[in-house]
Amino acid sequence: MPVPPRHFVNGALLYPQFPDGLETTSGATDHTEVVRVVVDPRVIPFELLLKTFWESHDPTQAMRQGNDEGTQYRSAIYAENETQLQAALASKDAGVACPVGLAV
Repeated sequence: MPVPPRHFVNGALLYPQFPDGLETTSGATDHTEVVRVVVDPRVIPFELLLKTFWESHDPTQAMRQGNDEGTQYRSAIYAENETQLQAALASKDAGVACPVGLAV
């Protein structure tokens, strides 16, 4: 998936001009607020990132995290390749956390 210079993906405006925070918080663009994590897999394996993901937030809160509400706060994992995708799906299916509200 192409990663824009701003931190929103999966919405109506997939090409420049990417939305700004105000456009996204309005709910009109259907973007997801994301953080791209770049690591050396020899140092930090993807499975550790998944474990941290599941332990760091509540994926059962569909369309919100804490006090932040809206579609831009949905829980999601975006894989860069098939291996990561399969690991993410396996972690979801393994019951690491309840998958309600999670997109992989």
